[in-house]
Amino acid sequence: MAKLERVLRRLKAKLPVNGDENVDVSDSVTGTVNDQTDDQINVHIEQDSGSPPRQSFVPQTLATDGSVELTNSNIQSSISSTNISSSHDQSTTTTTNVNLHRIIQSLGGSQVNSGLTNEQLAHEIIIDPNFELKPPKLSDLEDRVRTMATKAFFDSVRADFKQGRYERWIPELLSDVKQRLLDLVPPTSSLHSSINEVLDIDLITQQTKAGVYNIHNCIVFITNTMLQICAPVRDEEIKEIKDLNDLAEIFQKLLNLLDQMRLDLANYRVKAFRPYIKDHAIEYERRKFEQALKSKRITLDLSKSWIKQTVVSLLRTRAERNPENIHLPQHKHNHGIKFDQVFNESFVSFIFQPTIIDKDSCPETLLLDIERLWNYQNEGQAITIVAALLMLTKNVVGGKVSNTSDDDLTTLKDTLFVLLMDGDTTIDNLTAEIISYFPTPLPPETQTLIKSMVSKTLSQSDKVFSLLSRRIQNIVKQHLQTGQFPKKETLTQHGVMAVSKELEQLSRKICILGRYNREVYAHWYDTIIREQLQDAGDSNKKDKEQPNKGKSKENID
Repeated sequence: MAKLERVLRRLKAKLPVNGDENVDVSDSVTGTVNDQTDDQINVHIEQDSGSPPRQSFVPQTLATDGSVELTNSNIQSSISSTNISSSHDQSTTTTTNVNLHRIIQSLGGSQVNSGLTNEQLAHEIIIDPNFELKPPKLSDLEDRVRTMATKAFFDSVRADFKQGRYERWIPELLSDVKQRLLDLVPPTSSLHSSINEVLDIDLITQQTKAGVYNIHNCIVFITNTMLQICAPVRDEEIKEIKDLNDLAEIFQKLLNLLDQMRLDLANYRVKAFRPYIKDHAIEYERRKFEQALKSKRITLDLSKSWIKQTVVSLLRTRAERNPENIHLPQHKHNHGIKFDQVFNESFVSFIFQPTIIDKDSCPETLLLDIERLWNYQNEGQAITIVAALLMLTKNVVGGKVSNTSDDDLTTLKDTLFVLLMDGDTTIDNLTAEIISYFPTPLPPETQTLIKSMVSKTLSQSDKVFSLLSRRIQNIVKQHLQTGQFPKKETLTQHGVMAVSKELEQLSRKICILGRYNREVYAHWYDTIIREQLQDAGDSNKKDKEQPNKGKSKENID
């Protein structure tokens, strides 16, 4: 990374970015100008009298065998080409794509078994500022099977160790430990060489068969090495391994802990490379999507159908407002419909649709976020339900019970959100919570009315629920369009002030995702919208031509 940044600074000095005099030449990882030597940046040793010196490694160098390296020679060749501007743009784009791909590869992928593709990983890093790599979630059955298989394996290892058959397992287990250790250190570091020398599997195999291998000294070396490279939070766990006597348990804990350390390193890289990824992720994701379209792995059929619904709806609304079809100046271009308006309407409507979001009906441009959109849909429904229940509760109770302002309903609101997130919650649970909130007993007919109200709201067939859902969607659309969440006065007028905190949090997440998605897929969205509006215009022309033709014929007769 240090080499790459120095070369990029030299390149930027010779070819400044158009329209930007203040080019940031700082290190994209540390945020500071980095002119250290390779030895200085690869390894830094802290002296600690109580434990082995801890080595702090920057993310590994991205250059690999067969990769494209950015050197002074090819920089000069690009500068001396016939069209400097064109060659520079193309070279920069290619280099950026290669470098970003290597960075994403280095963040974990198969090594940490994250279950994410490179494209998904880059996307998650940009969309979620708090994103961390985690092992994929296992079902209860998968978890039980894995636990049983692991126990059976190490029970077998333990039985052989007790009988002195070390040669059957020691080389294989140490080979796994060695590979995990090597994954945690730069290949050019002295520690990498040390691990290779001490954990020479061929030599260990020979010594184990001869019965002369000292496994305990090997364990000491492994734990000391782990203490040098691990995060401080792992120190106690490693020291506990030193105190164990069961060799099979030692290996099991070593392998588990090394996997956790590998995940720690991957998450460190995520944070370190986020600024660089953020600068180039849009182009990277756009290129990946274009490749998928060209290879026909995906189409735009669902995206076109999704956008078409919104275009038709907006044209219908415009026609209703202008029944005489008077040609207005603002309707001269694209029927007076803005492309951003179409996208914002489509995006928010998709999240707040009454049917469950699933992969089969999800537009291709939103597939990377299907789980996130599903969560947003649940949050939106919960917010709407709680807002409806609070409004209806106050309306039903009316003046019979005092002190029912939004501030006083905060406790009820929080409880309702908790109950809605619990899959076992019933209508009776919600009804009982609403009734028990009020200090005075409610008449039986009022309690029955509340239960009926709760049932209709949960079925989303209640008029109040529908009204609040439309108002909440308008608030989110306004936020997406202007970048500003509406003020308290607007929220109060819309009857959602009681859930303003939760609504603002959801709206901000939707805006972040919506704006990023719009920018990535702008080319395809604009093409689809333009085609849909053009088709609508052609259809209108045909409708106008039909009566004109009839009139001409009458005049001739």
